[in-house]
Amino acid sequence: MTVKNNQADFYKEADNFHCVNNKKAMLLSIVNSSDIIGDTHVGSIEMHCEVGMGHTIGHALRRVLLSNFKGIAPVAVKIKVVKGKTTTYAKHQFETLPGIKESVIEVLANIRKIYVKEVSKINQEIEVSNMFVEDDKLDNLLLSMIGVTPGPLTVSATEIKSENLEIVNKNNYICSLDEGTYIYIDICFGKSYGACLAEGHKFKPYLPEGYIAIDSYFSPILSCAYHVEEITGETHAYDKLEMKISTNFSISPMEGLQIAAASIRNNIGVIAGNIDIEMAKADDNNGDHLLFEMKVQDYPFAIRTRNSLLYNGITTISDLVTRSPEDLLALSGFGEGCLTDVLKVLHEGGLDLNMKITGKKK
Repeated sequence: MTVKNNQADFYKEADNFHCVNNKKAMLLSIVNSSDIIGDTHVGSIEMHCEVGMGHTIGHALRRVLLSNFKGIAPVAVKIKVVKGKTTTYAKHQFETLPGIKESVIEVLANIRKIYVKEVSKINQEIEVSNMFVEDDKLDNLLLSMIGVTPGPLTVSATEIKSENLEIVNKNNYICSLDEGTYIYIDICFGKSYGACLAEGHKFKPYLPEGYIAIDSYFSPILSCAYHVEEITGETHAYDKLEMKISTNFSISPMEGLQIAAASIRNNIGVIAGNIDIEMAKADDNNGDHLLFEMKVQDYPFAIRTRNSLLYNGITTISDLVTRSPEDLLALSGFGEGCLTDVLKVLHEGGLDLNMKITGKKK
């Protein structure tokens, strides 16, 4: 499945450019697509920006995406198995329990793969047997998962119930039970940044008996990479920045990029202080606005649409947006399908037909 997002959803001021000491810095356009790959949401985002700014923007966004995102993950687990008249608790990860196909370490590994997102804010910290010390900065939650049906049974994350958290990958496999076996699992979720090994959790010394601390990966961002290519045209050049972001579905790749950009803006704004920055709108249609000088082939038109425009001598966006729908339909080989494609792509970029560009070079 592929999802297309309007670039206006990314940054409301994408149509603006800033002039500092008469030097223009501008975000030309954003093209966003995302794919669902298993339990991973992979987004490919392309941005066109001023030459020299591609690596600067890409590196800054990647650093924030990988290190500054707060998320929720399992941090401790308590497992109890009942088979017949025998009740067994998991004391450590390097053991097996009667009636369960998997070893404890395999069950814990499957629990670590559970992705959740918060659906309601917790007004106060939930205390569980005083297991969380005051200097621990985690916002802690406890979820209980109870196997009420005896095996044979396949246990998945669907069994987890909570008013505060939503399980994103409900079909995540946890374990399989033999006939006549019951399992009771308490999962403690914590909220923090980045990742933390089981030995590194601050509350580990205060865990009640039966709880096993596990490695936790809190960040909703699973991976992030970027590539920069300098594009040189007849009248201008720009950097094409491509970012590939993978998330665990608690947020989308585009939402992650939005949050990262906002974080950078909020922090860098302190340095900028009260310095005024002259801003001009794209709607002013300045003749030297690089957006209008982009090549038709740089926009995501369908192949047939692009070929038809180029065949009829329409090579730049300025050539296109100044035409009317009637002008385009009169072109050779240009039909209603091509017109629909043109309008869709232009609207995603905040443009339209019948635009007037002042100062346009002849």
